[in-house]
Amino acid sequence: MALIGVVAVLIAGSGCAPRVAATGQKLADPAQPLETALTLLKKDNYTGIQNNTVTVSSATECFYSKAGKDAKGVSDQVVCGPIRRLGLSDDRVWDRYRLSFASDSDGNAVATVGTHTAQGVAVDTGLLVSPSGDKPSPASDVPAPRAPQSLVTNRAVAVAGNATPPGLDFTAPAKPVSVITPAATIAVTGVAEPKNVPGALVAGQDNPAGQAAYHLPAPGQKLYALQLKISTPADATVPASSGSPTKDHDPSTALKLLAGTTRLPIVDQTGAAGSSSTLTIPCAASSSGTYPCAPRTTVITVLATVPANEPVSLSATTDGAGQSVDLAGGQLTSTVSTVEYQRSKLTGKIGKRLKTDPYQVQLEVPAGETDRNTPTEKQPTAKPTDGATAGADRQDPTGQQKPKKITAEARWALKINSVGLTGFDPALGWAPAGQAWLIVSTTKYKHHEDGATFTDHRAASLSITVDGVAHPVKAPTDDALAVHPDTDVNWAFAVPADAPSATLTFRPTGTVSADGVTQDFTSDQTASLKIDLPH
Repeated sequence: MALIGVVAVLIAGSGCAPRVAATGQKLADPAQPLETALTLLKKDNYTGIQNNTVTVSSATECFYSKAGKDAKGVSDQVVCGPIRRLGLSDDRVWDRYRLSFASDSDGNAVATVGTHTAQGVAVDTGLLVSPSGDKPSPASDVPAPRAPQSLVTNRAVAVAGNATPPGLDFTAPAKPVSVITPAATIAVTGVAEPKNVPGALVAGQDNPAGQAAYHLPAPGQKLYALQLKISTPADATVPASSGSPTKDHDPSTALKLLAGTTRLPIVDQTGAAGSSSTLTIPCAASSSGTYPCAPRTTVITVLATVPANEPVSLSATTDGAGQSVDLAGGQLTSTVSTVEYQRSKLTGKIGKRLKTDPYQVQLEVPAGETDRNTPTEKQPTAKPTDGATAGADRQDPTGQQKPKKITAEARWALKINSVGLTGFDPALGWAPAGQAWLIVSTTKYKHHEDGATFTDHRAASLSITVDGVAHPVKAPTDDALAVHPDTDVNWAFAVPADAPSATLTFRPTGTVSADGVTQDFTSDQTASLKIDLPH
């Protein structure tokens, strides 16, 4: 067949077969190229049509296009539509395909449809003609496209605050919603319900719904966006006890969402820890050391698709224990201490000194031992009693030396600097539900001894009494103090979380030694102080 040329003009005469203007040839089967173009249009847009991001209907047809308003022929373009696409306006509903022409053995023109030359464009429908006499339909005759339903379910991701998807209408919760952990205070400052699935939720996922400008949530799912403010925890000024921290009590916090019984780890896409890792807030070091934690204030956004009609909570897990707070009402659920939620103030200055009256104890030691040096604070000298003469041995009737009795004396003092209440301590972990760790900071511990050597069991010498119940020291232990005999110690006691006051009792106990004899002692001289706890 001889090629006529792509610029040939076809005459479409009313009631007559269309002809090629340049040659007067009839167009062989003029409807066939339009049918071919319509088939090609649907094939090219198959994926979009399947997921409703692209829509066609019986009103969608293909037309020859006139070269201009006054032209009697048509150009080398076939125009098909209306075809509506997600994200495009209703005037951009036409696609163009190229035509080429050749001659058959009867001398008629044969049109061949080529590839599309434009997609989703606006055209002058007054230039579109069809051998059937049909006129182009309006875009309203084709159903509006819909975002495809994502098949991604039960997923949550966190993005940096500056990566929050645009167009989200955040509103503050009706009641404060926050969870306080050793690592940080996490407050929900805004909640939004996106209409379409944010791209971060489907990115990198196996989503058979395919690519689209946006997606609707999967069946049975609901979308949420949460603004979270991460800041210094409420008890950031309460020091750790002087016990030795262990790796078993990690203050870092992992965040999750709870939707009914469904637990959703939050994938961290904030860039702080690399994508795909679970959102975890580490214990950022404070200026005073590794604990308490002091994170930099940060705002992040959590995007989630969760089961619809289920209550949603923010969950925080620290050291294996969980807390969660309901997004709707701010109700807290916790398996551990909640003292930080119960009190507006957690620390208090004391600045008072406790000292005991002198305590005396008698020891029986072998006779004939050489007297020791003049007493000092750390080198006491024994004093003979019961009529014994210094340096003289006593014998029983058999000639055996009798033990001699000596009296030893000691007195003690320490200063109470401050107290603090906390639900978590790095050495002890979480305080049980209903309780709190009372941290009592003491300094300037001293004792003066005379006549023997007193070895103090300092942890056993202190107790806290609340409502008539005595609570012993939980940390540090005397073994820990033997390794690190500091005079400045942060003592931890377990007390009721709602205790208004407590009495610290100092009753020295330990062992006393002289001339090779060692015995236990518990002083009958005590000192105590009532402490009004911060609230």
